[in-house]
Amino acid sequence: MIFLPRRAGELYTESVLARLAELTRDADLIGVSLMTDDLENAILISSALKAGSNTPIIWGGIHPTIDPEACLRHADMVCIGEGEETLPGLVSQMQAGGDYRHVPGTWSRSGDDIIRNPLRFLVRDLDSLPFPDYDTAGHFMLYEGQIRPMTEELLREAFQFYVITLTTRGCPFKCTYCWNHSYRRMFPESPVIRKRSIENVMSELRRLQERFPHVERLTLDDDAFFMRPPDELREFAETYRADIRMRLWITGASPTTLTREKLALLADAGRLSLRMGIQTGSPRIQKLYNRKQSNEDVLRAIRLIGEFRRKIQEVFFDIIVDNPWETEEETIQTLRFLTRIPVPYTLFIFPLAFYPGTDLYEKALEEGILPLDEADRKRIAHHQLRPTYLNHLYRVVSIHAAHGQRIPTTVMAILTNRLLISTGSARVLCRILEFCLDGILILRFAGSKVKKVLGGAIQTRS
Repeated sequence: MIFLPRRAGELYTESVLARLAELTRDADLIGVSLMTDDLENAILISSALKAGSNTPIIWGGIHPTIDPEACLRHADMVCIGEGEETLPGLVSQMQAGGDYRHVPGTWSRSGDDIIRNPLRFLVRDLDSLPFPDYDTAGHFMLYEGQIRPMTEELLREAFQFYVITLTTRGCPFKCTYCWNHSYRRMFPESPVIRKRSIENVMSELRRLQERFPHVERLTLDDDAFFMRPPDELREFAETYRADIRMRLWITGASPTTLTREKLALLADAGRLSLRMGIQTGSPRIQKLYNRKQSNEDVLRAIRLIGEFRRKIQEVFFDIIVDNPWETEEETIQTLRFLTRIPVPYTLFIFPLAFYPGTDLYEKALEEGILPLDEADRKRIAHHQLRPTYLNHLYRVVSIHAAHGQRIPTTVMAILTNRLLISTGSARVLCRILEFCLDGILILRFAGSKVKKVLGGAIQTRS
């Protein structure tokens, strides 16, 4: 296994690709796992490896599953859906010397033709799957521009105090910017949510903790963790509190699935952080995104979180910007809505990306918004926002909300006044506000340092 972490939009260098070719020279099969944001690098990797070898290359992951035909321009095969059963089936066929181009769950190239094999059913019993490989032997990792043999020290240096896992697969929502609804159409016989047992999850977490004792934070990256019923969350929380030392970060919170009972249980599990999707404060854009939530639903969920803020360490909210169908007035609606949210919190601000298989991708195609020009494509690949005043205002809100500074609703009304924006006055006022808020943060930081020094001096003196 060769791990190739990178910054958003960063392309692999010629030296990295040459090293990959060297490491895979004697391979019988090469697999590349990718999401859409990884496509450009996956093409680079496959081209570099094909230049000096005839080893078959299979792509797997979300992007090949949703857009297999396009991926076969660069790969010999693609795995469609989950690979835990497909890949061993493929390897067995190769070992037996059979025609491995007809393995269910794969598509492959045959000259100019494409062999479209039937899909495999998704794995229903997730407990039947082994845990991921947490060893380091025989593995490699890209770090500081070089692919190096994996070691315990390198793992600690690269990933520091953070691990991630999933306890469920699937999502009940049909957000138009997300691929999940396409996945559900492809596998209609599969349950919407497939869950690992709490006992199985805890066995993995104990192994993780034992394997990586330096790790301080665990992220549960489920799309819909809060779909679990209270009795399962109670079992999870009680066992987690008793056995697991890591801080807990749950990313799959939703305004429509949070309840007081569930939050109370998880807040008791340990040092908890939550991430929840808001996306927009505009009712029309909520409908465009097929988000079955109102602003009042969002505020209700945030008020519930506020009831447990002594036990919840951090709160993160997702916001989508740079939507070509969103008007400036609707962007202002969202900015003004954010002033109603209690601080502290941090915003994750993303430009709207058009992923194949999503409803918004099809809508953008029909309306001529796609294909994007080169500059826009690279901007989105780097997760960079357009350099607009309102996007800058989002950053101002996020930075100061993270430090406990809330911009009052009346002040936001002035900063988003259409006349003041058109004359440039709003930008000047925003800079003044930033200067004042930065000054408050500096004074607060300096005050805490003075208290620390004085406290130490008093202790020494006594």
